[in-house]
Amino acid sequence: MTLKLKSGLIPLNRSTLNSTPPLPSFHFLNACSQQVACDCIWSDPAHETQEPYLPDNGFGESLRGGGAICFGMNAISGFSLLFILS
Repeated sequence: MTLKLKSGLIPLNRSTLNSTPPLPSFHFLNACSQQVACDCIWSDPAHETQEPYLPDNGFGESLRGGGAICFGMNAISGFSLLFILS
């Protein structure tokens, strides 16, 4: 199956969807953990024209609107430093 990364994984070969095993379900401990999970799944990379206008933490409102957030290079750098990734 070929996948494209943009706000999640989108299968390009839809015939394989029926043969894909179902994802395990889980219950969120609280509303905060559910919000964090949704933010991680639905966040967008910042467009290059947005990057200079993002706050120092690298997060801002997505061009998509609707409360979606975007992340820029400062957010990626901060995440990488926090979790000791290169």
